[in-house]
Amino acid sequence: MAANIYIIGGGPAGCLLAYKLASKGITVTVFEEHSEIGLPDHCAGLVSCKNLKKLFNPPKNIIKNTVKGAILRYDHGEIHISRNLDEAYVIDRARLDKYLASQAQEKGAIIKVNQKITKYERCNRLFKLVSATGELFKEANAIVNAAGVKGLFSKTLNPIISRYFNIIPAIQYELHNVKDISKDQVELYFNNNLTPGFFSWIIPLSEESVRVGVGARSSKLQNRLQYFIKKIDFNKKRFSNSKLDTVKKGLILTGGPVNKTYWDGGILLGDAAAQVKPTTGGGLILSGLCANIAAKILVKASETMDFSTRSLSSYQILWKRVLSKDINYMKYVRYLLDGLDNTHLNRFFEKIRDTHLTAQIILEGDMDFQAKTVKSVIKNPVFIKLLPLTILGLTKYVVG
Repeated sequence: MAANIYIIGGGPAGCLLAYKLASKGITVTVFEEHSEIGLPDHCAGLVSCKNLKKLFNPPKNIIKNTVKGAILRYDHGEIHISRNLDEAYVIDRARLDKYLASQAQEKGAIIKVNQKITKYERCNRLFKLVSATGELFKEANAIVNAAGVKGLFSKTLNPIISRYFNIIPAIQYELHNVKDISKDQVELYFNNNLTPGFFSWIIPLSEESVRVGVGARSSKLQNRLQYFIKKIDFNKKRFSNSKLDTVKKGLILTGGPVNKTYWDGGILLGDAAAQVKPTTGGGLILSGLCANIAAKILVKASETMDFSTRSLSSYQILWKRVLSKDINYMKYVRYLLDGLDNTHLNRFFEKIRDTHLTAQIILEGDMDFQAKTVKSVIKNPVFIKLLPLTILGLTKYVVG
């Protein structure tokens, strides 16, 4: 008897998993609630060059720009981080999703769009799904919830749902006719009055077009984004004649993964498991790694037709073995930045600049795996000058 697996969600993690499973001869169906794979696109689209190639090997037409470094701005100054190498791609996420879906279909995966799953039942260890249109899909041996942030909070798709914190609403504009943009540099602006709990960003698409956005644990995001564009000194002239192309809204997860990502016959994957970087909310690379791990576990389960809790628990053991250390260090950084008021946040960045820790960050830095960088900075003798601010920033989380 051949295994049959349902994947709910046609994003990159779901489609990569479908490709891996179909390549092994497993019958796999992907259910996407929207009418088109890749839409709507909520992603800022900044991804590590080396890790994107390694995990997804996408075609060149998804790459809109290549950046070499970043400028970290705060109220009283800026820090430049660059190795003068290609560090990150600015990608067309919708096109990436479509590419991955087509790759999965070529291997035999079935992809069904306009299929919002509203209910599932299990009988005799087999799942059946019901869509919003009333269509019934029977006899899956296992289901994968890869339905994004909605999948994280969906009682329908997530039987092990638990309380989740550190959800940051975000808004992003795509603009053209912008002046004085460095095509090679991403810009991040930290101001805990303007964007409590997160930051503002400018991601260049070209020398005159950008993606610019804010995330904040607060309301009136559009007003905050307008303020960032029109009132902040270094932006006033650059955006004075800019033209709006698109507006995107979404939720950023910064609290680290949920405690449990498997149950009897099912697993959580990607944003549905909050497998994202707590520092930036980026999840493409981490979810891709978890998709590869999920594929190995599900292929093994298919060979024995054992999709029990015990069998699927190894999925969580393996992805945590690969990612937990980096995620935990990133959580500490996020707690630190969140815990400082704006005055102390500015002092923190000034200390980094004045102690020349930037050079070490450049040397050790990795966009997706940040534990090595954080540990290296902590071991540097000059870190003692940052210790009081670090303790201050972490205090409310330690005490809480």
